[in-house]
Amino acid sequence: MPTYVKITRADDSAPAGKVADVELHFAGGELDGLKLTGFAVWMRRDGNGHSVTFPARQFIARGGEKRNFSLVRAIENP
Repeated sequence: MPTYVKITRADDSAPAGKVADVELHFAGGELDGLKLTGFAVWMRRDGNGHSVTFPARQFIARGGEKRNFSLVRAIENP
């Protein structure tokens, strides 16, 4: 299944230490036209290299309400 990685450099409004957002785009097969979001590249706190965070399925909003984050989305027409 053909895939490609889209890396978007973090802008000045990003949290301290965030280097980039990353998406995995699928270009064929059963997942054609979808993307996996939620990856991020961070500068390590000790200054030696980088670390990557991976997508999560659920988060708790203000007031303790649980919400889901859609990990797979359409590339076109989101």
